[in-house]
Amino acid sequence: MSTDLTAFKDTQRRLWSAGDYAVTARRFEGVARELVAACGLGPGQRALDVGAGTGNVALAIAASGASPEACDLTPALVSAGKARCDALGEWEIPWIVADAEALPFAAGRFDAVLSVFGMVFAPRPEVAIAEAFRVTRSGGSVGFTSWTPASAAARFGEVAGRYFPAPEDPPPSPHLWGDEEVCRARLSRHAIDVSFERGSVTWTWPSAAAAREEAEESNNFVAAARAALSPQRYVAFLDDLDDLMRSMNTAGDGGLAYDAEYARVVARKAG
Repeated sequence: MSTDLTAFKDTQRRLWSAGDYAVTARRFEGVARELVAACGLGPGQRALDVGAGTGNVALAIAASGASPEACDLTPALVSAGKARCDALGEWEIPWIVADAEALPFAAGRFDAVLSVFGMVFAPRPEVAIAEAFRVTRSGGSVGFTSWTPASAAARFGEVAGRYFPAPEDPPPSPHLWGDEEVCRARLSRHAIDVSFERGSVTWTWPSAAAAREEAEESNNFVAAARAALSPQRYVAFLDDLDDLMRSMNTAGDGGLAYDAEYARVVARKAG
């Protein structure tokens, strides 16, 4: 991969700062709770939420009785996530700006490192996963989720790819973490036991118009498109997204609904 990593990560920060990610993140709260449960976290343990977004995993860790810390590459999300956690007033959760490929923590600091649709977006997957295992103690767990290569999220990415130029030598697709064979191969150097399970997030709206309205008001990728594309191209982009959602629609009452498949991975470090 010859992509300029500094430029790539700057673009990621701008992307995740656009829109209002908190609206999307609310749909992943159940995914976060299930990941924490799958890692068996509880009182007396310390866990890190990587690519924490607005803190779904950190809050689920705290609710389990374990002690969470949270980090994200994007300063705007760290501010938003910390404000959300502080406003709840139940737990004090440390937040810092940090890169999944260079975590600023000592080796073996955590009993578990978790990430919901976060760490998988690091452009060098082998570096990010090595870092996650480095800061996990012997016998601890690394747990994360990824959209699968055939998921709705991947199909949306294909639509976006028609409107945004890709680097000449782009990073691997983040959705490859959702390919079981690829995932197990990447983890083979680090883990002695790997659980790979599939689930889905159901997205629902009362109508296709409501889905488009929400996307324009809050979706990070749509906000980035609005800033980068001409008005005509922007409308064409939205129309293509509408067409894709309608093609996946499972609602029979005039609403809009579709399932987005993801993988939940829990890997245990040798101890």
